[in-house]
Amino acid sequence: MFSISSKPQTIRIKDHEIFINSPYKDMILIVGHPLENDKIPLNGVINFTINVDKLLVKKVSMKLTGQFKLEFVQMGTKNSGNNTKGVAVVKEKAPIFECQWDNLITKQDGEVTIHINNLDQVPNETKSSPGKSSLYGGRFKLTRNGSGSGSAIIDVTPENINSIPYQSQSSTKIQYRFHKGTYSIPFRALLPNDIPETIEGLQSGSILYTLESNIDCKYNNFNDNETDNDGNGSTGPSGVSIYNTNNLMGTYNPKMSQYHTYRYLRILRTLTMNNLNIDEEMCVSNTLRDKLQYEIKIPSRAIAIGSSVPIDIKIFPFTKQMKLNKISVVMIQQYFMKDLKGSVYDNEIIIFKKSMKSFGSLLLEDNRLFKELILNSKIDIPRDLKSVTQSCSIRDEKYIQVIHKLQFQLQFKRFDIELNQWKNLEIRATIPVILYVSPHVNIMGRIVFYDKMNGKIHFRTGEMIELFNNNDSSIPADMSRNQYQYYDDDDRPPPTYEEYNRDQLVIPSTIHHHLTTMVSNLSGNIPSYEQATS
Repeated sequence: MFSISSKPQTIRIKDHEIFINSPYKDMILIVGHPLENDKIPLNGVINFTINVDKLLVKKVSMKLTGQFKLEFVQMGTKNSGNNTKGVAVVKEKAPIFECQWDNLITKQDGEVTIHINNLDQVPNETKSSPGKSSLYGGRFKLTRNGSGSGSAIIDVTPENINSIPYQSQSSTKIQYRFHKGTYSIPFRALLPNDIPETIEGLQSGSILYTLESNIDCKYNNFNDNETDNDGNGSTGPSGVSIYNTNNLMGTYNPKMSQYHTYRYLRILRTLTMNNLNIDEEMCVSNTLRDKLQYEIKIPSRAIAIGSSVPIDIKIFPFTKQMKLNKISVVMIQQYFMKDLKGSVYDNEIIIFKKSMKSFGSLLLEDNRLFKELILNSKIDIPRDLKSVTQSCSIRDEKYIQVIHKLQFQLQFKRFDIELNQWKNLEIRATIPVILYVSPHVNIMGRIVFYDKMNGKIHFRTGEMIELFNNNDSSIPADMSRNQYQYYDDDDRPPPTYEEYNRDQLVIPSTIHHHLTTMVSNLSGNIPSYEQATS
């Protein structure tokens, strides 16, 4: 059915958006382990434009919510009576983190509430003294018309939005009359250092963060451009006008309207420069008697997602009757999830599998090992957080744990003299690794859209967005000046392995040539003994 109206509906609030003060769009990058961090600062602004005059606003609130979600089908074991398997649908959703801003007009600081199963919420550290009027910024003193309990209205403009007084007494209800213009309201909070990081790539579970801003308001019953009857009001310091609501409530629609907007926030964690896993070389080796000796090595246990990892493989045959058929490497991602009842579910997936069958001049034509084999190669890690999830342990394995490992498979054929035939020989080796997010590698994340009706998150299939693009034009200029504004020199994220090895090598013969040339030039200018004493 079509609705018919006498005049088009007025859009009273537009351009309602949330911006995070971060060098990366919609992301907080935490450097280091929770035990190495202080509280994490979160700050930004809420922008919106009011198209009508004298819009009565009750409050401008905001909330940061972290949702833990499990959704998958669990296959059970076979029943004793028949060969069918039991199937259970696991579907849970619970908030594990919450930070609220009750009214940003009067208070910029958010109050953090942490949900851990059925534990009580964390008490707020900053509380107002009862029975006293708290002055926000100390610039205004709010007075109420009349005596006893009542309410008051304060005129708000884009110029004085950040200087509104804060009234803690519950006997006076305050509302705010916004005039036409574009408003920018700052917010801030200190997040706990052990805040769970975003998990968005697993098929079975996730931890996703949403910033939601709400504007509760009433619009004028008159035409938006008409002047209503303000009545007699008082003027406070610095030109703040305060009105008794008894003179104004008849001009406003009694129904409260709400304008809301959503912003997806990623909270990721990276390593520090002095993390031991960066410099820990990983090596596995073994000796098979009368057969061969092998060694597999990677330069670092910590690997940045989206980077390339050098692999060194050495094989020393003890017999000439040995052939190398294939070398395979597989990256496995294993994850564990715990529901609210304490049941643990686990699964593993293959991130990639690479193999090599042709070894060129390293082997003979029939792939026979005639001397030691030294193979230097590299593997590329996927660069998007849908294909691979960072290694993590959320709340000490209380919710989600993700671990990674590289599995190597060396396939040989050796000639058995007693049986006079070739037999298969297979060697398996595993190296545990840590995959981490590095701002030096421009990885990709999933594009997120929100349902405007209920705020549900939807991922657009097959579309990605760059996470560490510092040239993003949608980030306000004053929010992306210093890319390392939160980092000390020792706490900056480490460079990738490629950046460690960009220095040019200096060959010893080159050094000798330069030293010889330098000495010869100097010796030509040194005077003899007779010249020096004459």
